[in-house]
Amino acid sequence: MDKNGDGKVDMEELKSTFAHGSIANNAQLNVTEDFWLEMFKEIDKDGDGSISFEEFASTMNEQI
Repeated sequence: MDKNGDGKVDMEELKSTFAHGSIANNAQLNVTEDFWLEMFKEIDKDGDGSISFEEFASTMNEQI
């Protein structure tokens, strides 16, 4: 997911991972920009605009 190797995942990296960054894929999946914003906001617990490993792991643990 961390395509630029900075140790965090930003919005574009998240979108690229789950929807291959394609407008066509987003449309096919009926995924809107609001969906991505809400998902990102939910995972980015400290609000710094990126998802750290700790934030990602915490979110995954909440889902189990």
